[in-house]
Amino acid sequence: MKNNNLGVNTRYRLCGRNGKQKMKKQRANLGFCSGDLWDMDSYLLELIPAMLREFVMKELLNLPEGQMPTCDDYYNAYIAKINSIADQFEAVLSRIEDTNDIADEKYTKKTQTMLNKAFKELASVLFTLWD
Repeated sequence: MKNNNLGVNTRYRLCGRNGKQKMKKQRANLGFCSGDLWDMDSYLLELIPAMLREFVMKELLNLPEGQMPTCDDYYNAYIAKINSIADQFEAVLSRIEDTNDIADEKYTKKTQTMLNKAFKELASVLFTLWD
């Protein structure tokens, strides 16, 4: 699994010092860099679970100390669903990174099915992801 720290990832290892500075500047101005564009599939599959997990942590940390949500079952199910979605995206990324034979039709179909399921579940909670 690649480093999920959004500021420093494996794309920076592929270029020299000047390239790193350029990528950092692009990220600051655009929110993404040229390295993210040529590796967009992996970038998004790293970014989405990292953001979902950060959202879960902020949701948990925003509660006043000692206060639990009033709808414990609903809240816990919501957090579990977000974590499940992040796990699904990480599984797809892992599957892509673990194999070199992406031309295999059976492999491609299974990976696409996994990705479709992850995006469908993300769509079901997308408008609840605000802080």
